[in-house]
Amino acid sequence: MRSRIGFLVLLVASLPAGSGIAMPSTSAESPKIVLGSPHGTGDFVCRVHPRFCGWGTAAPRLLTDGGDPTDTIASIRWKSWGGSVAIGYGLHWLPHPGGGIYQTPVRIELRVSNLGRCVPGGPLAYRHLVARQPDRPGGKVGTWGLFGSSPCG
Repeated sequence: MRSRIGFLVLLVASLPAGSGIAMPSTSAESPKIVLGSPHGTGDFVCRVHPRFCGWGTAAPRLLTDGGDPTDTIASIRWKSWGGSVAIGYGLHWLPHPGGGIYQTPVRIELRVSNLGRCVPGGPLAYRHLVARQPDRPGGKVGTWGLFGSSPCG
């Protein structure tokens, strides 16, 4: 009997995800937490004109706040999304002192916090965003400061 139970446990554990067999959840799913509010745009607008993308979405991989490269963070990877504070790392383009932008992006660190609602009845959202980065490619990482507009618009 023990060997049959062991075989069944191994069989179920080896099934690929989405195989049609539902496994009971051991923890309650947390509600979807987003970054601020969408600033009046949605995913469709982001695809057509990415001026304010990432706002109002969960763990955005792209965040823009105005439309030019210096207002954009790409390839964001988040740690602890859904906790009281989440940390993300992405790529950010900086203005060049001589005009234009540096061609090499820098690594930027993001920290979101202050869970609440941007509007009554809206989704739970991070309402505070700070970032730190070097002032030039290869430079020393600076201090924490606000990134872009207010997350709640």
